[in-house]
Amino acid sequence: MVNMRNSLLALALLVGLSVAPASSTTALVTANLQAGLVEAYDIDLVTEMLEDMDYDVEVGDDDVSLIYSYGDWTINVLVYDADLERVDDPDDGTVFMFQANQPKLDVRTTKVNEWNKGNYFGRLYLNNDDDHVYLEYDVELEGGISEDNLMRLIERFEETMDKAEYGLWPR
Repeated sequence: MVNMRNSLLALALLVGLSVAPASSTTALVTANLQAGLVEAYDIDLVTEMLEDMDYDVEVGDDDVSLIYSYGDWTINVLVYDADLERVDDPDDGTVFMFQANQPKLDVRTTKVNEWNKGNYFGRLYLNNDDDHVYLEYDVELEGGISEDNLMRLIERFEETMDKAEYGLWPR
């Protein structure tokens, strides 16, 4: 009985020792991965990235949103907190949305629905109040995202605007 108890204690100790370094390693890897991640909206970083892509960027009247243009699209970068409420202070933002719009120009709801059904990134809708078509694309920052991935998402939004425009108004 004592021999079995000693064997079980030795096994538990061995398992504990083999797990401890793995746990420490996992924590170290997680810490290294999180270093340099964007975990909250950074108005200066997003502005710089857009300007590096040759966009003329303006800060909105609310001192939080950004405004720029791409072809016939006017884009607003709108900022939200974790509860998806608009923020007054950009430092409170953990989600932001690219919201592009342009005049409808004879776009039918069936065309918008067809486009939405075939696209993973972005959502398109018609707004009858201002007679514009809108394309929205959300970026979740909580938990972190690398600057390279953030740049890729900005580029993907540009591609999505092109696809939406071509889908709605084929040339």
